[in-house]
Amino acid sequence: MEDLGRMLGLKKLGVIAAVLTMLLAGCSDGKDEKLEATQALPDKPVTIEPLAELADASEYSANGVTIQVPNSLELMNEKLGGEELGDVTQVSFALPGADRASIILTIEHMPGADIKNAEFSALAMENTFNINGIGSEIEKSVLNWPEVGTGAALRANLQVELNGTETERETFTTIIAHETQLISVSVETAVGELDGSEAMQALRTLRIEG
Repeated sequence: MEDLGRMLGLKKLGVIAAVLTMLLAGCSDGKDEKLEATQALPDKPVTIEPLAELADASEYSANGVTIQVPNSLELMNEKLGGEELGDVTQVSFALPGADRASIILTIEHMPGADIKNAEFSALAMENTFNINGIGSEIEKSVLNWPEVGTGAALRANLQVELNGTETERETFTTIIAHETQLISVSVETAVGELDGSEAMQALRTLRIEG
């Protein structure tokens, strides 16, 4: 939770931070089910194209979830949770010497997790950014990730401190619900560098067992 708060630059964590730590979203059983925006997710669907292999990267696995992490990043923090209701695993990776994470993987044990949990998490993120005055250009979307599931996504610019200097960063989060887990991946880069970044490519390597 501390790493997520550091990444988001929150002044207050509380209950919303616990929700944000669950950055993981909903999927459906029907492959042909039409994706529709809801009141919480009014924007157009975002589709993630999977990436089978990321060059110069190492595989990281926890709780049946795997992601390929660029070798340019270091393990910043690792908190492993169990399989009790509400248990949270959170792992972050950062550039050497950086005090903000480039990638955060969060897994919460949540039996029956579904699209509504994903929507609520995305909405909670937006509200927290607004309350703390750090977010702009916030876009919430329905997430379409055929190989992993459906859920929610949020993109925003953040006004935060990086290595002691106030700066603007760009962040993207996917939230996926998978059976008994709510899984999220958040990535962050300098503004304008997100789409082609190693962090975004790493996000696309996410795999879930079962």
